[in-house]
Amino acid sequence: KKNIKSRLKKSLSIINSKKRMPIKDKNLYLIDATKVAVKKRFVSDVKVQLALSGGIDSTSIAVLTKKLKLEKFVKKTLTIVSSSRPTESNKAKQTSKFLGIKNTSINFDNINFLNELKLAIKNFGGPLSHPHTIACGLLCKEARRNGKVLITGEGADDIFFVTTIPVSRLIWE
Repeated sequence: KKNIKSRLKKSLSIINSKKRMPIKDKNLYLIDATKVAVKKRFVSDVKVQLALSGGIDSTSIAVLTKKLKLEKFVKKTLTIVSSSRPTESNKAKQTSKFLGIKNTSINFDNINFLNELKLAIKNFGGPLSHPHTIACGLLCKEARRNGKVLITGEGADDIFFVTTIPVSRLIWE
């Protein structure tokens, strides 16, 4: 069985040479690259916290955390709960339970949205470009109370749309 680094090196050399890569190798490359990315996020002098939305990005990170035996380095998980999205927050709590890690919920229905919006605009120095900016800000505030490292799934969609390597070629060829 080849180790992750040698498989990644082989995959990247095929991508850079513009050769066709077998679908099995494409899947292994994505899995290996994701594992390496998750492991790198756990390099910290304190326990990390995981943001869990109940969606596929953060849940995948959480499951990989367990698979890679990194859950002992997680202090707790953080979830935004809202009456408009009860299913997702329930999934996030189930994932926390699966990991055996305490979950802290932040109730989005109880915040002063206008104050949080003003604070976000002030901190970013202009218009907000991401719809989850306020929720991410709340997660960061809570994480700061208990440590300094928060791992999220934000931006994970980029692996399929906007990256520096042609991942679309890996998947759809």
